[in-house]
Amino acid sequence: MAEHIPAAALRRKPSMAQVDMLKYRKSFDLFDHQKNGTILVADFREASEKLGYRLTTGQVQKILKANKLDESNNIHFIQFIELLPKNSAQISDDEHRMAELREKFQRYDQDGQGCIRLSEASWALQMELDVAPSTALRLLNQFVRMDYNQFCEFYEKIQQKKLEIYETFGKYDEDQDGFISVDEAHKVLSKEFGFSEERSRTMVRKFDLNGDGMVSYIEFTEFYLAVEERKTRVKEMFRKFDLEGEGSVSFEQAQNVLENMLGFSSEKCRRTIEDYDKDKDGKIDYEEFAEFYTMMEQERDHLVEKFSRHEMDDQGRISLQDLKSMMQEEGCAQSSVDQITQDYDADSKINFEEFKRLLNFY
Repeated sequence: MAEHIPAAALRRKPSMAQVDMLKYRKSFDLFDHQKNGTILVADFREASEKLGYRLTTGQVQKILKANKLDESNNIHFIQFIELLPKNSAQISDDEHRMAELREKFQRYDQDGQGCIRLSEASWALQMELDVAPSTALRLLNQFVRMDYNQFCEFYEKIQQKKLEIYETFGKYDEDQDGFISVDEAHKVLSKEFGFSEERSRTMVRKFDLNGDGMVSYIEFTEFYLAVEERKTRVKEMFRKFDLEGEGSVSFEQAQNVLENMLGFSSEKCRRTIEDYDKDKDGKIDYEEFAEFYTMMEQERDHLVEKFSRHEMDDQGRISLQDLKSMMQEEGCAQSSVDQITQDYDADSKINFEEFKRLLNFY
């Protein structure tokens, strides 16, 4: 079983084994004019600027003096690492952090215009959070552009999100094997949203890119963001239905939603609300609403799927005979099926709004 790394470890300054050495090598090689694996001491300050550092003349002199270097010396790559990113004696932690921000800004400001455009911000999110281009653009809703100061705030939020994702992954990954199984996902999704096991399985399958039946840490970011977006949607719907702002949806409002959204009869509304009103106070609070809303979505999806099975006319209507067949499949009493025959002409056409009310009313 993979060793569990505490989330707090992410806050510690990373070792060189954890840092992307490629960027240091790339900056170093730009000044290796002789192609012999060294740079001139005279080029050290300019090389550091490529990595986001803004060292004063005094700092450079102190660094060189502490390492017994002068203008006649060359610096090899390992020594360059010791002098710059590993240097905590002459360069403070704040300076290292600022250098990282400047380097990131320079990297993502691809056209060197001094601001981050939408395409560049999208690329930044894809690189930093391992998300798909479509997800990055969705997260950047209403984005225009960022200057350096705005980028610093943006990047800080990305790092916070990384830590949040890591800690949440640990919540799902109960056995700490580095993967989220269907059972592990279902425990959380069932508690958060009232998902059925099949719906949890479907969600895992959606983000299981390599098809091994589990979600790895790399795959988890997209999974996590989808869950967070769902939480936001549930909260928005709850606020919409909580008309009085009392932290609950009244029986009357819940009934109104079920009637309009799903075409439930008054009796079916009553039974359904009672099922989800766990504490029997006659209202649906937020915890109860998460499951209630999931049920409504599932029921609507079920209705849409059934309706779309049948051939529709150019106005999106199905035949009365198709409706009667579906009612029989759903186990409706024959008396209910017969009632429709009396209420509608034999050649009647049924649209979706009529369909959902008829199917749920009888």
